[in-house]
Formats: sequence, C-alpha cells, structure tokens
Amino acid sequence: MIATVAAVPARIRRLLDRASVRLHTNACGDFTLMAKEDWFRVEGYPELPIFSLHIDSLLLYQAHYAGIGEAYLREEVFHIEHESGFKPDEEGRRLLADWVDGAGIPQITNAQFAEWVVTMKRQSAPLPFNEANWGFADAVLDEHRFTV
Repeated sequence: MIATVAAVPARIRRLLDRASVRLHTNACGDFTLMAKEDWFRVEGYPELPIFSLHIDSLLLYQAHYAGIGEAYLREEVFHIEHESGFKPDEEGRRLLADWVDGAGIPQITNAQFAEWVVTMKRQSAPLPFNEANWGFADAVLDEHRFTV
C-alpha cells in the first residue's frame, strides 16, 4: 500500500526533516531537465523494478547530493492533465493504492524513500542504484534514417 506521511515512523520523519533540502519534488518528473553530463553523473533515473512513485523525487535528491543545483523557471509551464496516474487528493491516492496493491506491483514506501534520503545526507553523496550498464548501454538498437 502507498504509505502516507503519518505512516512514516517518527524517528524517520525527524531524520528526513533534518536531511531534507528544499527541492521541488511535487510532480517533478513531469519536467526534469539536466545537462547530458549531469544525467550521466547521477546515472539517470533509478532503474528499480517497482511502481514509479517517488522515482522522480529520488532523482532530484541524487542530483542534489551529486552537487547539481536546482533552478526555478520564471516562465509559465503548462501541464497536460493525465487521465490516469497519481492524483494528490484522498480519493486519487486510494484508487492508485488499490490498483498497485491489487496488481501486486512493488513500490517505494515513504519510509524507504526517507531512509535513502537520510543515507545520502549522511554520506554527502548520491546512492548508486543502477548497474554500470544502466539505460541501454549494452543494447544494440536499430537505426533508421528518414528523408523527407
């Protein structure tokens, strides 16, 4: 089940409060832009066989502890509303939790997320989630060229 903040043990909440930095983690995966070198420095999104909730926030903490700064855009950014996926209201959280639990899909709990952030803070470094062949490093992809 997707844990709520209240479900995170008080000890973890206190550690997370001390370890946290002010990063924009609210729907941050909808628009995450980094230089190519920075994507390689953090080794991309963690490639975990789980439901993707918290993956985008985890990436931002990895970037922060790799020394990559966050910039705020002053321009308006528009978001296309998704028909499905995470909705921050109580009903939306319940529906998503029921679906993920019913499908038997593993996920990062709030407590696990907090533990990883605290560990990064203590080490002053991002955690290495991916193998050396992350992304499609070992894949041979077909290349197609189109002309108009």
